[in-house]
Amino acid sequence: TLGASGGMAVVCGYDVVRQTSSARKSIGFCQQKDVFFSDLTVWEHLVYFGRLKGLREGQVSDQAAEMLQAVELEEKGDNLPHELSGGMKRRLSIALAIVSNPKVLTEEF
Repeated sequence: TLGASGGMAVVCGYDVVRQTSSARKSIGFCQQKDVFFSDLTVWEHLVYFGRLKGLREGQVSDQAAEMLQAVELEEKGDNLPHELSGGMKRRLSIALAIVSNPKVLTEEF
């Protein structure tokens, strides 16, 4: 991790140096290349990433179900990533990026 050498950066009102955790929770990141755990189902990915982003136990299932519907993968929740088409994998990546309803969505460039 690089430390700040000067200046100031703010994301959604959070100072990224002093309020790093809050700033990170405000950002969703969709990688250019799909990166999944081979032994987790689509559903388990959503729950895992939701928990990483700070969703509580009671919220994470509802949010995961909402994301499956939003990206039209409701029927694929029990599938492993290698069983998905290329387009479905991209939609899963998007769902993982927005599972916590971030205010900012970025993609790798």
